[in-house]
Amino acid sequence: MGDLSHQLRRALARAGDGKALSVDETEALLSARGERLLDLLGIAARLRELGHGTTVTYSRKVFIPLTMLCRDHCHYCTFAKPPARLDAPFLSPEEVVAIADAGRKLGCKEALFTLGDRPEDRYPEARAWLEERGYRSTLDYVRAMAITVIEETGLLPHLNPGVMSYEELARLKHVSASMGLMLETSSDRLSRKGGPHFGSPDKVPAVRLRTIEDAGRLAIPFTTGVLVGIAYNSVHPFIGVQMGIKGLVVMMLGGLGNVPGAVLGGLLLGILEVLGAGYLASSYRDAFAFGALVLILLVRPEGLLGLRTQRRD
Repeated sequence: MGDLSHQLRRALARAGDGKALSVDETEALLSARGERLLDLLGIAARLRELGHGTTVTYSRKVFIPLTMLCRDHCHYCTFAKPPARLDAPFLSPEEVVAIADAGRKLGCKEALFTLGDRPEDRYPEARAWLEERGYRSTLDYVRAMAITVIEETGLLPHLNPGVMSYEELARLKHVSASMGLMLETSSDRLSRKGGPHFGSPDKVPAVRLRTIEDAGRLAIPFTTGVLVGIAYNSVHPFIGVQMGIKGLVVMMLGGLGNVPGAVLGGLLLGILEVLGAGYLASSYRDAFAFGALVLILLVRPEGLLGLRTQRRD
């Protein structure tokens, strides 16, 4: 206990000085409770404001599904479709520009390119479509369309083309503002026979982690995340109820229809749960969310950043 306390104090001191932390020091910070946790939160807030200020920003994106073909067989996916259910394997350049331009006119600043992983490896139709137009791969076409969108509309491409090598990431870095890849899960069990990722080579966690790590080495602005509930072995009517309640709390805290409010609500709920778990017990984490919902409904039902509505007779 004494060694852990010393490691925690040292890690807090180094974090407060803005120094880079080792894995062991980061792990020590996870044990912070009570006053130490408040110290840690204060340091994190100060460093965040030092680097990014206090303004919460967001960027409107227009969705461009470049292709719905994919070589993987994710058994829960509702995005991917076989060639027989599509008019064409890929969106044409004209279709891409039309979608991007429509988004620009509505105030979008970014073009979110989403697509399946390397469909040419599975479908001859995709391979033939690319070859007829002079592209060696789907990633080549992604790069060309990113350039086209920049030149024709001025929107900034955000690319989600799936698993990529270091060299492929480096090639796309110069034609995009950011990229992304969902980690989805860290469990290899889901790739075994009978699992939702069986037959999906791009869903192996180590493969996806390698892409995410390579993006970090290339200093690419990168988004990722996990699929909550993907490891559930059964489906029942109440699955996800707790997550749904917390999502409702976040919206009510910030104010319905208020995007900055939703961000603020998420931060406040996270801080409330962390403080509650530190001072009381982690088993009450869900109760804190429910209590926050009741409180906001009683005190300010329109939310912290919501606008009061007046009824006119």
